[in-house]
Amino acid sequence: MTAADLRVEIAVLGAGVAGAAIAWELAGRGRRVALLASPDDALAPGLGHVLTGPGEPYVQAVRRLGRDAARTAWECGRENGDRLRGFVEGRPGSCGYERRGGFLLAGDRAEGMALADSEDMLRDDGFPGEFLDHYMLEARFDVSGFAGAYWAADDAEVDPARLVVALSAAAAERGAQVRPPVHPPVVELDASGAAIWGPAGRVRADWLVVATDALPDSVAPFVEAPVRREAVHGLTAALTPGPALPSPARTADGALAWQVAGERLVAAAPAPGGPPVPPGLAERLHARPGSATAWEARVGRSPDGRPLIGLLPARPLALASGFGGLAPSLAFMAARWIGEALTLGEDPTPGVFRASRTPGEV
Repeated sequence: MTAADLRVEIAVLGAGVAGAAIAWELAGRGRRVALLASPDDALAPGLGHVLTGPGEPYVQAVRRLGRDAARTAWECGRENGDRLRGFVEGRPGSCGYERRGGFLLAGDRAEGMALADSEDMLRDDGFPGEFLDHYMLEARFDVSGFAGAYWAADDAEVDPARLVVALSAAAAERGAQVRPPVHPPVVELDASGAAIWGPAGRVRADWLVVATDALPDSVAPFVEAPVRREAVHGLTAALTPGPALPSPARTADGALAWQVAGERLVAAAPAPGGPPVPPGLAERLHARPGSATAWEARVGRSPDGRPLIGLLPARPLALASGFGGLAPSLAFMAARWIGEALTLGEDPTPGVFRASRTPGEV
């Protein structure tokens, strides 16, 4: 090895929310870790929803996954929220973290009925929340045109850019080696370990954890459920003083999401292949006229919309990819699962999120 080479036990490729959380967790378990940044670490500006579930009505998830798997998904989201809160409360600065619940909004009567039915099932399964019909919604908030809403008590929001900075710094404090961006990521992988080539030299590791939105070409052949890079369109605008808006909020059809951060509104259309944010939305949500600025970001998404987390068979390789812009909702659980797998030798990732599942599997 040259003077610029680095030898570690575990290399984490991708220094976004998930990668930084995994490096922080592994370093805290006493492992020698390198955290390697990637061009895919850029996040949609300000979208920091921390959801208990995957952002859909519970009854819909139960139909797709079954009751046990849906309950598991919500339990994982709630534990992730607890772990995120524990992290930010132990760091200087807030990372913009607020745990005041979040809203799933119904666009029509059928979606409203699904949210009302979900309230009963969620309560039975131990997840607190409240259904609001459109009269209750409009009495509390300055919004109109929605048939109802479900407020999930355990949801939260965070500034993902500030969270990444805090996690990277915390990982470094625990001894992780933070390296410059690898562009493009050149990865060599065999049964003995991995080598990642970058501008600061080569990193050799016994294990590679890929936490990027787009999988490197050398890794993609080992993944049954590939991760696609998809565009997320959005806007950022200044709010007029006074109006009360539900935040964080998502529509039940997955077509629209927004977050209020102080006097700023950040909205996105995160549905795969969906249209940009609808014209007039900024004004409908009380943004200052002419203040809206459009943006576009790329996120990774798996075929079934759930992230790929955990070890892959027959390779010294683990994944934490395909979060679809919702990495804060599961990054701390991904860190725990991968940390336990690489420390104890057995992958505890639930089947609903396991990286080794095939497309369509629960």
